[in-house]
Amino acid sequence: MRNLLMLSVCLVPSALVCQTPQTSPNVPPGFVDGSKNPSLIPDTAAYRLVFISLILPPSPDSTALARHSALIAQVGLSAADRAAMENALAAFGESYSAWRASALPASVDNGVAALVQQYQNLIFSTLSGDGVAKVMKFVQNAKTRMVVRP
Repeated sequence: MRNLLMLSVCLVPSALVCQTPQTSPNVPPGFVDGSKNPSLIPDTAAYRLVFISLILPPSPDSTALARHSALIAQVGLSAADRAAMENALAAFGESYSAWRASALPASVDNGVAALVQQYQNLIFSTLSGDGVAKVMKFVQNAKTRMVVRP
């Protein structure tokens, strides 16, 4: 099950960057194709995948920095909201890495949903109302490019 989540994670970042066509011809049985049914993608899964796609790797190279900058720019945040979002994403990245290092392989969600919710709450409490609305819209739009197993 954990491998399936990682497959979904690998699909989302490139889909967010490349703006792939709104069809997914090879969706495995039991998965939800966001291009056809975005409302069936759980918000928890969508925020998890978006946050993962927006974090920087440790010691990022120029390509990773450019990719990150392009993705974050798509959200359309003000400079102040972007700085707050960047800080929250950096903290999320550290916590997510620690979770991955300690998570049991047999379980996809042994704490990650709570972790994502914690950082979603942090982001929503530090951004302006306009910034929160833009993040929410970005996540909802990203659902159309996701394939997840609920």
